[in-house]
Amino acid sequence: MTKLAQKTDLSPEEQSKRLDEAKAAHQAKVETQRLQVIEKQQIKVHDDFTVTGRLIHGVLFDGKLHYDFKMRMAYAGDTVKLKQDDPYARTIETYSRTLLKLGDIPSDQIDFEFLSSNTTDMDIDILYYADAELVKKRESVMSE
Repeated sequence: MTKLAQKTDLSPEEQSKRLDEAKAAHQAKVETQRLQVIEKQQIKVHDDFTVTGRLIHGVLFDGKLHYDFKMRMAYAGDTVKLKQDDPYARTIETYSRTLLKLGDIPSDQIDFEFLSSNTTDMDIDILYYADAELVKKRESVMSE
């Protein structure tokens, strides 16, 4: 039970109401944070169903940090071929297949081993936000 629900001086209805209010406040906070990340990292979904943005820490390659990325949506063929068992590793492997551009890094250099060895967790999170925005755009078009 949550601390909120443990208070015995509240009726079950009041406990439920307060829990709903706490959930709504949390969701509003998460949404605000999401919008801040999208703005700060310049995440933008394009009409061709690609997304561009900027990593926080960048990826070091050939003595230079690379920040700007362009990514496409993952399709079934991308995920069917995954070799990793760990869900986080599978996410990184998927991004290695869907990243179209990462700074000036040649696309044939962007694979699972490279991303997992050279990308911070925070930058993987940025790719996650970008991917989520791309999925949202695709779903909104489909529902029209």
